[in-house]
Amino acid sequence: MLLIQIVLSSWDKKQRGAPYAAERSHRPKSYVLPEDFFKCKKDNPLFYPKHIIGTRNAIGHISTNPKSDRIELNAIEVIKQNDSYEIRYRFDFLHSYNSAIPKRRKYNSQFDAYEPLNEVAFQLSRNEYGRIIHNAKYYPYYGDGNCWYEMSIINLLYLENDLAPLDILVERTPDKIYKQMAMLY
Repeated sequence: MLLIQIVLSSWDKKQRGAPYAAERSHRPKSYVLPEDFFKCKKDNPLFYPKHIIGTRNAIGHISTNPKSDRIELNAIEVIKQNDSYEIRYRFDFLHSYNSAIPKRRKYNSQFDAYEPLNEVAFQLSRNEYGRIIHNAKYYPYYGDGNCWYEMSIINLLYLENDLAPLDILVERTPDKIYKQMAMLY
């Protein structure tokens, strides 16, 4: 079973600097799972209960297909392989991709153009724990000048079976960490 926990923090212009930044930096990167967490129905091989912390409801683009070995979630893509999961960072998956800054891009020499960042963050084998941390600043489409900021922490744990201690994401240190953190002005 692949366990995915999303910890989302969001704030606006009024909460940018001190003392709010200091408070955000001390927030936990993972949380204890709810008591009935492992009692949920698990008929999807890519079962991923969510635990969301934050001031906004938006968690990004989510797309799953039980017949598929792929999940699109927030800014990541999870691809089931033989006995592991490939975890990719996909900037183009962000819920407000067009308004998100700074743009994460890479140069494609074949087309002589920049394209949204799409790269392998890490591979997860059985009993491995990975974490992706990324941030962005968003402007609404209606252009009133107000913006908001988000930092997402996505914890992924490839469990050997369907049970684990509820505090496993808190007590255990990630084996792999991928960061896409930018200075947000």
